[in-house]
Amino acid sequence: VLPESKPDSVFVPLDARQEAKYEHYSTEYRNALKSMGAGDKQAQKSRMAALGYLQKMALVSIHPELDSGPNAAGSDGDGTGWTWKNATKVSDPHCPKLDYVVDRVSKEQECGSIIFCDVIAVHRWLLMLLVEAGVPESRIAILNGDRAKDPAMRQQIADRFNGVPAVVGTDGTIE
Repeated sequence: VLPESKPDSVFVPLDARQEAKYEHYSTEYRNALKSMGAGDKQAQKSRMAALGYLQKMALVSIHPELDSGPNAAGSDGDGTGWTWKNATKVSDPHCPKLDYVVDRVSKEQECGSIIFCDVIAVHRWLLMLLVEAGVPESRIAILNGDRAKDPAMRQQIADRFNGVPAVVGTDGTIE
């Protein structure tokens, strides 16, 4: 029997870095929409620009560095976007949204938590922040294509989370 689902929507304010970037991209988005009526080729270009600005707004609402990648601010990134490998190059993994998640998870360590996010670098940043907050790394599983490359490994992680087979602690209790 599955436990009752208790969805909870929480709105976390942006920090000053996020606000500034979000406002900039919001202005650029509105400008792109205004220029859509200037011919078919220009309309298509403006439409694509508008979608790009929406994506950047979504990224900075999660973390202020997600829009720029590891090459920003003089880092020695490899020219790609954020990945699991280069996520450690973030200048500061802390931001309001991730700090909220870490605070909430670290207060409820007696039960499992599942955190969904499409951005793999955020998985790494959450791992870094959870360990910093005192959550044992051995209690944290990352379920993505970089960390769990094959279906069998992903199934093993899911089974362990669900207690199949039961995880027995060093003191003999079932975790």
